[in-house]
Amino acid sequence: MNMPDAVTGLVRLPWRDALAALMADVSPPCVSIYLQTHRRGPAIRQDPPRLRASIGEAAAALETLDMRPAQVATFIEPVRKLLDDAPFWQHQDNGLALFLSARAAYRVSLPRLDGDMVVVGERFHLLPLVELCDDAHSVLVLALSAHRVRLFTADRFVIEEIAVPGLPDGIDDTRPEHVDQPALQLRRAAAGPSDAALFHGHGGVKDAAADQRTRYLQAVDRALRPVLARRDDPIVLAGDATLLAEFRAVTGPAHVIGELHGSPDRVSPSTLRDGAWRLRYPPIVAERRAAWEAYASAADTPRAIDEPAAIAAAAVDGRIQMLLVASAADHIRTDPEEFSWVNDAVVHTLQHGGDVQVLAGRDVHSGRLPAALLRYA
Repeated sequence: MNMPDAVTGLVRLPWRDALAALMADVSPPCVSIYLQTHRRGPAIRQDPPRLRASIGEAAAALETLDMRPAQVATFIEPVRKLLDDAPFWQHQDNGLALFLSARAAYRVSLPRLDGDMVVVGERFHLLPLVELCDDAHSVLVLALSAHRVRLFTADRFVIEEIAVPGLPDGIDDTRPEHVDQPALQLRRAAAGPSDAALFHGHGGVKDAAADQRTRYLQAVDRALRPVLARRDDPIVLAGDATLLAEFRAVTGPAHVIGELHGSPDRVSPSTLRDGAWRLRYPPIVAERRAAWEAYASAADTPRAIDEPAAIAAAAVDGRIQMLLVASAADHIRTDPEEFSWVNDAVVHTLQHGGDVQVLAGRDVHSGRLPAALLRYA
């Protein structure tokens, strides 16, 4: 359960959970403040003054709604308290979102934000959060070496290790008790990052070494299967190419989209995340391309619409199957006045189970955005 901060009264929401919670709060007036923040360095000192300016902008907008100055001051007080909270500013991510309604006040730390923004309206402005969620496609990373095996879940911003019961602690963890240890010695190559193991000893050792590797990879597979059965995320394998080839031959894991070669024990989890995202991103681009092509193929039918009034009405009625919108940064550069109705269309589409695709300028589309593909004409 998310509890209000004892000092400010702001309810702290994880950004992955914030969208659903904020869509449910329709208690106008709703103030949305997005602030690009800094994680370290002298630039941190710029953040409180920029928030002060955003608070002033929000206060001015609230006064146009016939709120008295005393009411405005009370309304924005939870956010104003942050201005003098020096420790708070020392522990920020790359973005901060603050939401105030007649019912509650919320704080959301964001892994990415492309500029400051203040919106006051009948509901919260959530397009930047929708865009973040659209970029947060997950991928599993299996880091496999002869000495260690780990399973991570990652997206563009975060990588976290998953606890896997029964996962062996390296190849020695699967060594059978009857193996003659003095006769079978394991040594590592002196050069190169390979995780391949070299074996030497007396008679039959080569076969014993191969059997041991097979037992190890089968044990890894047995431990992973219950975890992977509950997920449909694509998988990236990280490790020595030879060991990964043996693993795939022994187990044949599904949904593998690529491999990262080298020793995963020698790199940080963030490096694994970055490598996995480079493999994960092309399918996301393909998905966005397919979304645009699905709309374009229906362009000459009544199911494809791009008129603002028609999109807004269809969203309220729950008739939108897929809504295509530009990124928040593109909107603010081109037509800030579109913010209100586009945001409402996004929220209504999601609430009615429709799909929202955020297409940035780099995505392969041409034509007018926003656009919508209807469930029925």
